[in-house]
Amino acid sequence: MAALRIFARPCFSHIFSKTLASNLTKNTLYNNCKIQERYSSFKSSPQVGDPSQYTDFEISKDPLEWLYVERLLTPKTVPPAPTSTAKQYPSGWAPQSEDALKLPYFVSRTRNYLQPVYLQRSFRGMRRITILRKIEGDIWLLEAELKKHLEETTGKSIGTQIHEVAGILKFKGDQVIRIKEWLTTKGL
Repeated sequence: MAALRIFARPCFSHIFSKTLASNLTKNTLYNNCKIQERYSSFKSSPQVGDPSQYTDFEISKDPLEWLYVERLLTPKTVPPAPTSTAKQYPSGWAPQSEDALKLPYFVSRTRNYLQPVYLQRSFRGMRRITILRKIEGDIWLLEAELKKHLEETTGKSIGTQIHEVAGILKFKGDQVIRIKEWLTTKGL
C-alpha cells in the first residue's frame, strides 16, 4: 500500500506515461514534486509574492458597515432562556416550569438550557450507560420514580447507580430519550 501511495503522487506520474515524461522539463518536474515544505514559524517562511500585488483593503470605521459584521459573530454570552411555555419549538425544547420548584428534587439545566442527560459508551460501544447529572434535593426519590417509569415503559428491570455527593444517577442501557421525555413532563 505504501508503494501505491508513492506512485499516486503527481511527481511520479511520468513513470507510467512516456509521452508525459518527454513533455516535462526539469523545472516543471521539480514544481510537481514539491508537495509540502514546513517552516518553523511564520517569520521564517518566505514571502509568497510582492505585497503590492495583494488585494487592497481599507479599515472602515463606519458603524453601518460594522452591523453586517456583528450579525456574523457569535454572542459572547448565552442569551437568557425564554420563560413562556405556550410556544412550541420545532426541536421539542421546553423551558423549566415553575411547578418543578415544588418537587422534592430538582435537575438543573446546563448553561445552554439543555437537560443534563448523557450517554456513555464503553467496551467498543457494547456497554451503554445513561448518566443524569446536576441533581439537587432528594436523589433517592428521583431514582425510585425514574426507575419505576423506565421499567414500565421498557418492560425490563433497569440497573441503577447513585452518586449522592456528586448528584449523579446512572442507568444501564440507552435510556436518554425516555429520561428526557420524563423530565419534560415533570417540568424539569
